Order: sequence, then structure tokens, then C-alpha cells
Amino acid sequence: MDRLPGFRDFYPEPLPHPNVASADARQYIFDKWRATARLYGFREYDGPPLEPLELYTTKSGAEIVGQLYNFTDKGGREIALRPEMTPTLARMAAAHERNYKKPIKWFAIPQLFRYERQQKGRLREHFQFNADILGETDLAADAELIALLIDTLRSFGLTAADFVIRLSSRNAWQEFFNQRCPDSSKAYAFYQIIDKLERDSADDSRKALDQLGFSLDEINSFITTGAPTAELAAILQNLAARGLAEFVSVDYRVIRGLAYYTGPVFEAFDKKGEFRAIAGGGRYDGLVKLISGGKVDLPALGFGFGDVVLFELLKERGLLPKFDAALDCFCLIEDETLRDDSLNLIQDLRSAGYAVDYSLTPAKSDKQFKRARELGATRTVILERTSAGELSAKIKKPRNSRGKNHRPRRYSRSFRRNLLMRSTERFSSRVENYVKYRPGYPAALVELLQRQCGLAPGAVVADIGSGTGILTELLLKNDAMVFGIEPNGPMREAGERLLAGYPNFHSVNGTAEATTLEDHSVDLITAAQAFHWFNAAKTRQEFVRVLKPGGRVALIWNDRKTDGPFQEAYESLLLAYGTDYAQVNHRNIDVKAIASFFSPNPFASATLPNAQSMDLDGLTGRLLSSSYAPEPGHPNHEPMLRDLRALFATHQVSGQVTFDYDTLVYFGGLSAG
Repeated sequence: MDRLPGFRDFYPEPLPHPNVASADARQYIFDKWRATARLYGFREYDGPPLEPLELYTTKSGAEIVGQLYNFTDKGGREIALRPEMTPTLARMAAAHERNYKKPIKWFAIPQLFRYERQQKGRLREHFQFNADILGETDLAADAELIALLIDTLRSFGLTAADFVIRLSSRNAWQEFFNQRCPDSSKAYAFYQIIDKLERDSADDSRKALDQLGFSLDEINSFITTGAPTAELAAILQNLAARGLAEFVSVDYRVIRGLAYYTGPVFEAFDKKGEFRAIAGGGRYDGLVKLISGGKVDLPALGFGFGDVVLFELLKERGLLPKFDAALDCFCLIEDETLRDDSLNLIQDLRSAGYAVDYSLTPAKSDKQFKRARELGATRTVILERTSAGELSAKIKKPRNSRGKNHRPRRYSRSFRRNLLMRSTERFSSRVENYVKYRPGYPAALVELLQRQCGLAPGAVVADIGSGTGILTELLLKNDAMVFGIEPNGPMREAGERLLAGYPNFHSVNGTAEATTLEDHSVDLITAAQAFHWFNAAKTRQEFVRVLKPGGRVALIWNDRKTDGPFQEAYESLLLAYGTDYAQVNHRNIDVKAIASFFSPNPFASATLPNAQSMDLDGLTGRLLSSSYAPEPGHPNHEPMLRDLRALFATHQVSGQVTFDYDTLVYFGGLSAG
């Protein structure tokens, strides 16, 4: 039995047939959408896939019914599968907007359905990233939404050479219409014609406009000579302040055909012109009032960003990553008498957060090893019993048969703990490179800590995970008394050597979960490049214990940007060779986790520009300072360095390459509870 026309089956990679969709690519897209929305402070919502038909006819008129999947249910109600999400959002907001502080910033990833003719980039179902702001009239909200759209596109590796946001104004078009036509009943038909100018022929557009009393020449003149209105100029200025001006241009060809738009409108377009609009949106200040029957009047704006065109665009530009099962470990069970012990090991590793698989039923060793390769396992582990009756474990690398296998080791709880290495020990062999080549922090960070977090002469600061002292030294230069809490011996000793000349520095062998500091003794706690290693619940309890009343916490990361040819190539190198880069990357910590850490207290955030330029030796040291970089003796070490040298030769300018960073700071107070 075949699937319905215009619908998709989603299979895991590798795909069995070119006529099916990738579940892995869909999840990749969803993850990017969610991650970027949360960086902008948006909260996820959802609604039912079935709604009363009246919800859509109220918004769009009876003609919408021909585009819907609709029916009469067993209770006699007229029902439709949702063709869009905005009416559902308007209904939900009208029902409970008093329970939420304004502005409301929400996003959703619904599956939508329309019964219409299939064409390139348009099916009868698709998933869509909807982001909306409700309860805010200021044009800063419009700029915020456009910035979110830009950064979402950039998160996929797209650049200003790939797309542009074309910005327009329904108000400008409304004024144009009113000056030339007193009959407001013709406005909707007029907007539909303008919306289709680029898709319809000039003759068809001219005939349709003539019937309404307009000429195509005057329309084209308005489009080509139209200057930004005051509202568009304000949005452009806001985006320019963010460094996003190159992604936006005023283009009055954009009008958005939907009748409910009331102000600025915009669409994202492929600059090569190979695809239909990637995304679009604008202001719809009257929709909530319409849906609520006049009971709630709430200004609103939003955009929709579908997965179908995006997938085709990413595929055409070569920006989709290679998808596999990404297993950390496959446990081979060669001796069935050790199945229970193997299951115990598997459970321990999964409980620690690692992806592990094994053969559910007895199977030959070569079949199990083949399965491990098929699943892309980073390593295999086999339990064996020695002649002395003890368990030992052998680790192998299924991806590279030439790679050196680990010798058998005695199997114990310490082995299970060390199999994937404790976070406190990961950098022990990398201290020299860490000291020399890790990036520092911008001066603006110190200014922020002074202004917002109480950093001042005489303040008592606990720098958690202080490592080699990169941030600690900045704090000490501001005459604070700093306790550097560092559990890793070699890292702590390097920090002690660097900071030996500072009388206000105190080195402590402790952890985030057990600092050894006295109760209520600290004004400020900092944690730079470290929070993603912590046990959040235990760390929070410890921080509350040592903070003074009114004390502050600042969580800090240098977030290396991945846009631009050099930084994209470097990111690809890490994904190809990093031993567990995807698992330990600090980007795995999202704003939701940080909000949970500070809750019930509010927290604030800041993004500060930072950069690091280096020669080939510096780039090599920077890579080798990372805990996920294969060390000498690992089969991937030399191939990684070979590709790094080639990468440097391709992208260096005057013998230098530059990493651009966003220094991310999340700060606030903590209270018990």
C-alpha cells in the first residue's frame, strides 16, 4: 500500500530509497530551530492538529475551505486539520493572555496540512518553525523577530551570500492603495495581485490590475523608487546595531498575500533564485481581536519557516551533515556466560549518558563487530574472564582496523568510570597547550561583572573550575580576593605557577559540588568554560551554601562561532576527528538548563564579541588543548593534524587565521529551594 500523494515517510539514515525523507535530517532541523529560538528567550508551545473549521473561515473567509482537509466529526462538528499555526496561537493567547507577562515570545514546530497542488518546495504536509511575539507594539519586536530568522538561517551554515531578508510595509502599500482607490473591498484582490507579481506573467498582472483601476507601470515605479518608511528605517537601524545589516534589504515586491497583515512584512529569499521563499512573516495586530470576537486586543507579529524548502536548500548547498547512529560504544558479547555482567556494564554507561548498543540475542563475533561498524560505534568493548577468574575488558576501534587497540584491562567499577574518562581528568595531559593557546576574555566581561555582579576591590570571588587561571587573573587584577577551585592536579598547579605573584589568590583542591569554602563567605561565583561538566543539582546546592545574601553567579563560555569558510571547515574537522566532540560540546547546555539552575530567581544574559588570531603552531596548540582532540598514539591523531595543516594553508591570511567568539555570560542570584 502506497502513502498518500503529497505526504512523506521519514526513515533513519541511510535511506533505503531516494523517494523517502530523512528522519535524521528532520531532527537536525528541529534541533537547530529549537536551539536558536531558546537563545532568543522564546518558549515552546503547541496546540491540537484538529481545530474547528470556523477558526480558519473567520480569519481567511469561506474560500479557504477548498484548501483544507476538513470533515464533519461524529459529534456533528465541522473540523479541519490545521493548515497554519497562527490562528491556533491567537485562540490560545486570547484565552489566557492575562496569565503571561508581556511581551509573550513563543515558538512552535507544528505539522501543517493543505490540500493543494504539489510543486517544488510545496507538499500537502510540512513541518514549520513558527515564532511569534505578542503584546508589543514597538518596532524593536519586529527587529528581534527578523534577527531570530537571520540567526536561525545562519545556524545551518548559510551566509549573506546565500539568502537575504526582503523587508516591506503593508502600511506603505495601504497608503498607495487608498490614494488611488476609494473602494476598500478591492484591497484584498489588490494585495493578491502584488503578492504574485514575480510568479505571474506581466500580461496577466497587467490585466488583473487594469480591472481594479491600477496600472502595472505605476506599481513597478512604486517598487523601484520606494524609500524606506520611518518604521522600516527603525527596523534597519536596530538590525545594523546587531551587525546584521548585510542580511536585509528593503523590497516593496514583498507584500504577503494574507489579509491579516497590518504593518512591516518580510520574506527570506534564496539569493540564487533557485527556490521559492524560504520563510515569511510580519505584523498582524488585529488577528487576536478578530479570533476572540473583540474580547482581547493584543498586538502580534510572527513568521513561518517550513522544512521542505529549507531541506532542499541545505542539500543543494552541501550543508547537511553526515547522519549515522553516533554510538559511543557497542558491547560485544562473545561469551554468553558473561551476558549479565555485560548488561550491567551497558546499563552503567547508559546511566552516565552514553549511547550504547549490543546484540539482543546470541550472535557470532564477526556479525556483532559488523553491526558495530554499521552503527558507527566509536569503540567496542568486550568482557572476558582471565585464567584467574577475574573479569577484564578489551576496547577496540571498529572504524579503523589499522588503529591500535587497547590492551585488556581488569574490569571493575573504576574501569567503567574511566572507560569514557571523568570530566575532572580530561585535561591532565593537555595543560601546556591549554596555558599557551586557549583564548582569553574581553575587557567588556570585566566591566559587566563590575556593573552587574559586584566585582570590586576586596570582593570575595570563587572561580569554579579555575583551571590554569585565565579568568582568575582578570579577577585578581581588579583587586578581588579569589579562591580558585580546581579538581584537576596538573591544571591547578599550572594556575598556581601563573598566579604566584598575586597575594589575594588562594588555590583550592575542590569541585563545584564540594568547594570546601565556608558558609555564606563569597560575594561572586564565576564558572568559565566549566558549567557543562558540573552536576547541576549538587552544584546549585553548594553555591547557595557558600554565597553571601545577595551574592551573584556568572556562568561564562567563549562560544566559538562556526560561520564563515575557515570556522566552518574547522568545525567539520572536529566533527570528523573529535573523539566525543558532539557529546561534550558546551553547546549541549541550553538556556532551559541554565534557567532551571537559577530558578526560581530570574537571570540575565549578555553576548560579548571576542577574537583570537594565531599562526599554524597556535592553531595546532589550540586544537590539542581540547579534551576531545585525539592524542599522540591515537589512530586519528596524525590524520587530524594533516587535515589541520591543509585547512590552515587554505584559509590563512599573512600567516594567520582568526577565531571569532561570542563570550556568553549568564548571571543572576540564587536562593534556596
